[in-house]
Amino acid sequence: MTSWANLLLEYYPWLEGAPEGEMVDLPGHNSAYNRDLLLSFGDRLESLLEVEAVVQREIIQSGHRMLLEPRARTSHLNFSRLTSSLELRFNAGRSFAGHRAMGWPAKKRAMYIAGGPLIPLVRLIRISTMLRRSPQYSWLFPKVIPALCAMLLADGFGETAGYVAGPGDAPRFLGTIEFNRVRFMNLSDKADYAEMIGRLA
Repeated sequence: MTSWANLLLEYYPWLEGAPEGEMVDLPGHNSAYNRDLLLSFGDRLESLLEVEAVVQREIIQSGHRMLLEPRARTSHLNFSRLTSSLELRFNAGRSFAGHRAMGWPAKKRAMYIAGGPLIPLVRLIRISTMLRRSPQYSWLFPKVIPALCAMLLADGFGETAGYVAGPGDAPRFLGTIEFNRVRFMNLSDKADYAEMIGRLA
């Protein structure tokens, strides 16, 4: 359930097979961008790419479109150790909020800090609604809820920290773990992964 909770937090809008077409959000780390468009961000590009949601928001705000191609598929390794997942979620929340709030006036930051506790609740309602209505994933509800709640709280604390103090070392932490996710899988998932790799070899 820890692995499923991580997948839902990162990809639930697209799990059901969203239709082809224009969207305002695309799956992070699984999207392709026009090179010239990215280069137009200049010195800001490196910072923007640390949180793809921020890049995508800038793309939309600059008048460009983003399209989903549902035939594009990917295999994804999820964290399945709870302690590692809580650390992942805290740092993901802090990196997102810290980059999102760059340049914001103090009043706007204060508003988001005050409303921070509502964010995990809103996300829980959205994901739970999707699960209950899903022919394919309804079996996860309510089994996944305890792990999902724990990780949403960690993410919420991370976002609050990001709005208060910026991203800190969170982007560095996230960049490091992305290159060896197998370290953060439990023994059962590691065995399944090794078997899959063996079949592909």
